[in-house]
Amino acid sequence: MLGLVKLAKSGRLLKREAIETQLRSIRYLQSEISMEYGRVPWRILPAPAQSIFLKRRPDAALLELLHQAFDGLPDALSETASESSPSHAA
Repeated sequence: MLGLVKLAKSGRLLKREAIETQLRSIRYLQSEISMEYGRVPWRILPAPAQSIFLKRRPDAALLELLHQAFDGLPDALSETASESSPSHAA
């Protein structure tokens, strides 16, 4: 998560690959504990890191990574993910 914050605060143009790398890292590191405690709550992600996804709509692949790593995504991101990913349709 610190990596996402550093990206957000860097002031440079954010590259999709850098964001994806950080999300994959979070997903990997939390995979063992998620079975016991669940995914990382979105609310603990610092505001600068949250803003990466709230200001600029992520593509479907990044949204899928967000859903795999974080629990309790804001409605704007949850709705976008369910619309773009037919596997989440009921």
